Amino acid sequence: MKVALWSWTGGYIGVHGGGGRGRTSFSDPYGPSIYGDIVNTPVFLAGGQIGYNWQTNGWVLDAELDASHAVSDGTNSCLAFSGNVVIATCK
Repeated sequence: MKVALWSWTGGYIGVHGGGGRGRTSFSDPYGPSIYGDIVNTPVFLAGGQIGYNWQTNGWVLDAELDASHAVSDGTNSCLAFSGNVVIATCK
């Protein structure tokens, strides 16, 4: 009988994270905006996982729970072709 050097059986827990950046431009029907029509969007992602492995006869079975949450929100004043008009906030 061959004896295994290690076993995959056991629990585990972990975390993960990440980030990014997006950029969106809006077209203004009244001409170029004095503030620019570009919205930069920072992105942040975080989450975690927890699970358990069972090793039997050369097979590994697993149960795992994962959860992640992303936040991505960017705002800028836009659609303003002069300082005398009402402007919009673009998201």
